Amino acid sequence: MHIGENGKESKTEAVVFKAAETNYNDYDTSAVEVGTGYITYTKTFKYLGLIISHDLSDMSDIEN
Repeated sequence: MHIGENGKESKTEAVVFKAAETNYNDYDTSAVEVGTGYITYTKTFKYLGLIISHDLSDMSDIEN
């Protein structure tokens, strides 16, 4: 795992897949402390060439 340390950004990121009929902003997406560093949250990430979005919509992938 590549955590953010000494002002450097985290290469490891987490994502919240929101439940139906909930608002993404209701979730705590602040950085998570791990050891001597932290992990940040992202709304989208790439996996095997696909863009995965927090709401599991395929629009980000289609628009890209």
